[in-house]
Amino acid sequence: MKRALKWLKRLGQGILALIGVFLIVKSSTFDFLIHNGRYQDAVEEARKRTAETHETVYFRTDWEFDVAPMAGGQNICARRLEDGTLFVRILVRDFHRGGKLGLVYTQDDNATSSSIERALDSHGCGEWSSKGALWGSWWAIENNLG
Repeated sequence: MKRALKWLKRLGQGILALIGVFLIVKSSTFDFLIHNGRYQDAVEEARKRTAETHETVYFRTDWEFDVAPMAGGQNICARRLEDGTLFVRILVRDFHRGGKLGLVYTQDDNATSSSIERALDSHGCGEWSSKGALWGSWWAIENNLG
């Protein structure tokens, strides 16, 4: 009996550990750390594409971001504001009915979660909720379709 209880306890701990690893791997922060270079490249491309305009620009990157990709999908929404600051929304992962994960890069040093959400909407980058600042100019966002 003791042996069975010990085995069940270890099984439960193993299952909890697997759930924890799954949640970490699916988080925006983990993804940001692993793929930071490609997101920095997307920001640099947005810098180039918005250099001559204050309109919102949309473009696609070279990584697969959509679980079931559709032709012509854009995962970057960028805008250069009147004062010259850059705002970039990056769709990291689209799980369709399971929601979306993304990142925002902003040069606004005074950004808050609510100002990020307003900017996303007013710049035509979609309806998103802020999950909070990651660090520096980077913010995690989500759209749970709820």
